[in-house]
Amino acid sequence: MSLTKYTLDRIEDGYAVFLKYPEEEEQIIILQSAMNKPVQVGDRVQIEETDGTIILKF
Repeated sequence: MSLTKYTLDRIEDGYAVFLKYPEEEEQIIILQSAMNKPVQVGDRVQIEETDGTIILKF
């Protein structure tokens, strides 16, 4: 089973915009305050949701 990864493209108005890796055609937008860890532009992560909290795995 392959795990889907996303790259943080940018942060705008409190939202993190992630692009699906490697195609970078599909995006996910997540409220920064809902994430369990701080991220920086260019970070590549796996994204899971648990009880309303977004879990980022580096």
